[in-house]
Amino acid sequence: WFSTIANICKNWGPENGYSFGKVVAEREQKFTKEEKTEICRRRAYGETFDVIAKDYDVTFQSVHYVCSRWGPLNGFPFHK
Repeated sequence: WFSTIANICKNWGPENGYSFGKVVAEREQKFTKEEKTEICRRRAYGETFDVIAKDYDVTFQSVHYVCSRWGPLNGFPFHK
């Protein structure tokens, strides 16, 4: 299904006067470095992912990612 659409966009379109331009969206960072640091500190002091997520108006998964991936790379141990 996807390959059919890709084929139409890349081949049939240009051959029939419809130019194909690949669009790459920029990802907006959800948190600044300072916010990530604060999130990791709060988690290290025992606050739950849900409470921190609510304060930043983001998902549990966003906070978990910061604490589990970004945190250890920047000197913050990960606490489940």
